Amino acid sequence: MMPDIITVKNEKGAEIENKVFGLFFEDINYAADGGIMAELVENYSFEFFNDSPQFDYGWTIVGNAEFAIESEKSMNKNNLHYAHVKTSEPMEGIKNKCYDGVFLKKGEMLNVSLYAQTDCEIVFLVGDNCAILNETAQNGEWVKYTGVLSCSADIRGEEAKILLKTPGEALIDMVSVIKSDAVMGLFRKDIVDALALMKPGFIRFPGGCAVEGGCDLSTAYRWKETVGPREERKLNKSRWQNGEAKFYCQSFNLGFYEYFLLCEHLEAKPLPVVNVGLACMVNENPEGVPVYKENTKNYKNAKETDLTDEFMEYINDMLDLVDFANSTDFENNYYARLRRSMGHEAPFNLEFIGIGNEQWERGESRWHERYFWAEHFLHKKDKSLKLISSAAWYHTGHEYHTNEYKFNGEMLKNNPDFTYALDEHYYETPDWFYENIDYYDKYQRDVKVFLGEVSARWDKVPGDYTICTLENALAEAAYFTMVERNSDIVKMVSAAPLLCRAGGKRYSQWSPNMVWFDGESVFLTPSYYVQLMYAQNPGCCNLVTEVCGEKLYANAVTNKTGEVILKIVNASDEEKKVMLDIGFSECEAAVITLTGEKMGYNSIENPTNIAPVQTTEKLDKERLFPPYSFTVLRIKGEK
Repeated sequence: MMPDIITVKNEKGAEIENKVFGLFFEDINYAADGGIMAELVENYSFEFFNDSPQFDYGWTIVGNAEFAIESEKSMNKNNLHYAHVKTSEPMEGIKNKCYDGVFLKKGEMLNVSLYAQTDCEIVFLVGDNCAILNETAQNGEWVKYTGVLSCSADIRGEEAKILLKTPGEALIDMVSVIKSDAVMGLFRKDIVDALALMKPGFIRFPGGCAVEGGCDLSTAYRWKETVGPREERKLNKSRWQNGEAKFYCQSFNLGFYEYFLLCEHLEAKPLPVVNVGLACMVNENPEGVPVYKENTKNYKNAKETDLTDEFMEYINDMLDLVDFANSTDFENNYYARLRRSMGHEAPFNLEFIGIGNEQWERGESRWHERYFWAEHFLHKKDKSLKLISSAAWYHTGHEYHTNEYKFNGEMLKNNPDFTYALDEHYYETPDWFYENIDYYDKYQRDVKVFLGEVSARWDKVPGDYTICTLENALAEAAYFTMVERNSDIVKMVSAAPLLCRAGGKRYSQWSPNMVWFDGESVFLTPSYYVQLMYAQNPGCCNLVTEVCGEKLYANAVTNKTGEVILKIVNASDEEKKVMLDIGFSECEAAVITLTGEKMGYNSIENPTNIAPVQTTEKLDKERLFPPYSFTVLRIKGEK
C-alpha cells in the first residue's frame, strides 16, 4: 500500500491576483433590514406591503391609544404614509416589535430619532428605560426629534414604545432606533466585525436574484431609488417575499451609498451588479424591455440610435452609477454632487461592474445584445472598467453554459476588454465537489472565471442551520485547493449566501449560509471558517503540488515574504500519516486546524463547536492529520 504523500516542488505555477476571495451580499434571509443594518425598527416608515398594503405591520397600540395610517400630510412622494396617534391618557402611544425584540446589556445606549407633528412631549421607552425626545431639525411641517436612551439593566426581547407624555395627538414617521456602537452609525458591529476578519477582496452587491426581481421588473433593483436622504427612498417589495416571509420588504436603508461605505470600511473593492432591463430567468418568460426599435436588428448591424429609450434607461443607470462612485466633476455632474452632499467627497474608486445575474441567451432574452451594448457604453465612458458577464447556472457541457463561453471567447478575440470574467454559480452536494476536483484543470483558458456563488449542501431547508456542517465545509475547502491552483483563469471567488437571521422560515429563504445571527448574537459556520482560512492565508504564486492519497487534497502557494502556505484537507474518517516532501526538514510552522465531527455544526447555544485552532510546531517529514480536517501550514523560508 502506497503511503500518503504531499510533494511541493520548487516549481512555480499560476500567479495569484491579490485578494481572490470576497463576499457576496444579497438582501435575502433578512440580511439587510433586520441584519447587517443596525436599525432595530421593522417597518420604520409605515410603508410595508405585499399583495396588499400592510402599512401598520410590526406596530400595535400601547394602552387605549387610537392608531391609524394616513397619507394626507406625507413627507414626500416616496414616503406617503405615516402613523396618526391619538391618546386620552398619559403615556399611551404605539410600539414596535423590533423583529424579535430589543436586546441590551447594562450601560449600552440607543440613539433614537423620528419625525413628528405634535404639541405633545414624546417619550421613548424600552423596558424600564426611557428617554425624552427633543426637537433638532425641521423638514417642512415635520419636525425631527432625537434622544439617547441608556440601559440601566440587561434587557432581552423588549418592544420599543413611542409614547405621548400627556393626552393628545401626533403624526409620526421615520422612526429609528440604533445601538450607539453601530459602525458608522449604520451597521451592526458584531456582523461587520465577522466580515472584517475575512479580509474580503471585494463585495458583490445587491444580488443575486434581487438584481432582476421576479418574473417582471417591478421588484428589480434600481440603484437610484436607494440613494439620497433616507426619508426620500421609495420602499419596494423584496424579491424574496414569499411563504412565511410574507412581509419581507426592501427599505433601501442599505442603499448604494451605504454599500460603498461598507466596502471602504472593509477595504474591499466594490463589485456592483446592474440590471440590463431583463427580469429573472428562473422564470420561463421573464419580462424584458426591448433592445431595438426594430426587432430585426442585432449588434452586428445596429447603431446607438437604433436602441429603444426603455433600454437606454438601464444603460444610463449604469453610466450614472460610475459617476456617483467615481466622478469629481462637482460643477457639472449631478451624481458627483449627490455623493458629496451625502458626505463623501472623495471617489469610491469603482473598478468592477457585474452585468446581469444568471442571465444568458435563451428564447427572446436577447442577452448577448444587452451585454454587448452595456460593454460598449461603459467602456466608451471608462476603458479601465473591468466588466463581469453573466452566465447560466448550468455546468460545463450544457448548451447554455457552452454558448456563453463561445460568445465571450469570440468577442475577446477582437476586444480583449470585452469581459474580465464570466460569473459562474453552482450549489451542489459535497460528493459533486469531490467528483469534480479537476473541474477547472480542464477549462479553456481564453475566458476567465468569477466564481460568484458557490456552496456545498445536501439540502436547502430555509432556516435550518444544522445543515451548515463540517462535511459541506470540507468539500468546499478541497474544491478550493483546485480553484486556487487554477488562479490563471479563476480570478475571484465568493461563497453564498452570506447572512441569515435565525428564526426558521419566518426570516430565511435559503440555506446553507455562512453567518447566522439573532437579535443578540452572531455565530459562524464551518464554511465561514474555511473561507476565512483561505482569505487570511493568501499567496502570490502557486507552487506545483502533487498529492498521493485517498480523500486527501492539497495545494501550496508562496507569498511575498517567502513563506510557503500549504492547505490540506483530510476528508476521510481516519487520522492520516502523511509524508511531507516540501523541501524543508524540521522547520517551524504556524498551524491552523479546523476539525470535528463530520456532521458537526455551530449554533447560538454552541457557537464554537467547529472552529479553527492555531498552534506552532516543528514540522518533520511526517505529520498526522486528524479525520475530517482542514489544515493550513505556514512555513517560513524560501522555496
